[in-house]
Amino acid sequence: MTLLQALLLGVVQGATEFLPISSSGHLVLVPWLLGWSFEPASAFLFDVLVQWGTLVAVLIYFREDLSRLIGAAVGALRQGRPFATADARLAWLLILASPGGTPRDPGQGACRGSVPEPIRGQPFPAWYGCPVGGE
Repeated sequence: MTLLQALLLGVVQGATEFLPISSSGHLVLVPWLLGWSFEPASAFLFDVLVQWGTLVAVLIYFREDLSRLIGAAVGALRQGRPFATADARLAWLLILASPGGTPRDPGQGACRGSVPEPIRGQPFPAWYGCPVGGE
């Protein structure tokens, strides 16, 4: 992967991350549309690193809000009233809505490991998953 390809895919990731479509799918579709081919292990590693970069960027950008919400949730728990304030309620709702809080889609977890190897990283499943899976 060249630096220009990595930059373009990083821009695609950043531009599509907050849309209700699959940004991971775009990391498969853009190279396919542009005729690029990458060794699967390298493509997977790049995808993981770009996703981690996105997470770190979001945490940095929202650090003040996250700090306020975590403080409100912990403070409300200490008082024995976990939903005492609007910030505490919002914090608990965000925890419940997060992928680690509850399963977002039971079918998603069941299918993750069962995708046949020849289909992984191919354009059609990625194209289908963009609007449908939002993953």
